Amino acid sequence: MNRIRTVLLPVLTAALLVAGGCSTPYYQQKADDENYQIIQQIERQIFGRTNTFSVDTRYSKRDPSEIKPPELILARMAPGELHLNLQSALDTAYQNSRPYQRQKEDLYLAALNLSNRRNVFSSIWSGRVNPDLERESDGDVKVQSRSATQLGVSKRILRTGGTISATLANDVLRFVTGSGGRSLANTLSISLSQPLLRDFGRYSPLAENLTQAERNVIYELRDFSQFHKSFAVAVVNDYFDLLGRKNTIRNNYANYMSLKGATGRARARDKVEQPINYQLALQAELRQKNSYINSIVDYQRTLDDFKDRLGVPLTTKVFLDDQPFADLVASGMVPVGFDGKLAYAMAVEKHLPTLNEIDRFEDSKRKILVAANQLKPGLDLDGSAALAWNKEEDYQRFDVDQVRANMGLVIDLPLNRVNERNSYRSTLINFER
Repeated sequence: MNRIRTVLLPVLTAALLVAGGCSTPYYQQKADDENYQIIQQIERQIFGRTNTFSVDTRYSKRDPSEIKPPELILARMAPGELHLNLQSALDTAYQNSRPYQRQKEDLYLAALNLSNRRNVFSSIWSGRVNPDLERESDGDVKVQSRSATQLGVSKRILRTGGTISATLANDVLRFVTGSGGRSLANTLSISLSQPLLRDFGRYSPLAENLTQAERNVIYELRDFSQFHKSFAVAVVNDYFDLLGRKNTIRNNYANYMSLKGATGRARARDKVEQPINYQLALQAELRQKNSYINSIVDYQRTLDDFKDRLGVPLTTKVFLDDQPFADLVASGMVPVGFDGKLAYAMAVEKHLPTLNEIDRFEDSKRKILVAANQLKPGLDLDGSAALAWNKEEDYQRFDVDQVRANMGLVIDLPLNRVNERNSYRSTLINFER
């Protein structure tokens, strides 16, 4: 008996230390591992491929209490310099853009919600230790007879909506410390609850929550993919727009210098010709100078918008490579022919927001069946069995004749279904919408 206590005491101590020693980074990493896997699995099902995905930012590995508001404010004013070509501009935007980061986080949160819903149908373990200590007048500390530990597991049966659970309650703490009797286990119980009408099967609310959570990840993944495409197109358009404006500045400057020279020549001729020529030339020069200045201001304003899209501080100096503009001019624009019917057919088949709307239409039909299920009367089959014993040193032998079992039906008559009725009616309206 002392040998068993010697073995069990370190085991229990180690279990408590492990349970209490898991750090928050550990739980964060476990959540990331599961949810990135969920995203990759669904992405592979939808698109036949996976991409690298992470919601981490430069602040993700830091203690939140260390991040102060002045740091965030100063970061938006930090000087810097960027030399960008088209690819590095896209990479910078993917890394720093706040709207892009928010889209990634929305997808991750959808996967997180799916993880919660799946956990409802997994085997859920629970453990509890309830020590009851009492100090005697002589200084001795005793574990009272009420001291107990409990270990349980429950499993929800997905297809039928039932729940089965098992619990082992014992006085193992008393056994380890040598207090009271020497029995290791007290009670082993198993219980089953199975809906037969309402909440039965795939149209129960819990099953529907799981189904909807899975579909929500699909919707968010499509939304993110569509946003990714649109975002990339916007960055590329802004990049070429800036290169075009740079070219406009060059042309305006060349025209301004040309007119400035013409003004000088007209001024020299004023001594022998009419002064009106000089005045006209000067007005043309000033108009072109104004166009040149306005093109610079317009370029700087557009450049600030581009920095904002990239997610870099406005104080950053950005220099753009002109080669993509030259390549575009050299290659020309490739014409793509579409007629209305072909464009519509492609949208229905491939346009991701359209596919989401089609699937949400199916969701609205399914929710009618779920709401209709809640109008049924409740009829549950409940059963349980328990084995209790407390003989000394008899914890390895079970006497099945001591098992106590019961089974019965629980009926919930549909006497008040106002909420369920209203919910059903609202699902019909949402479907017709």
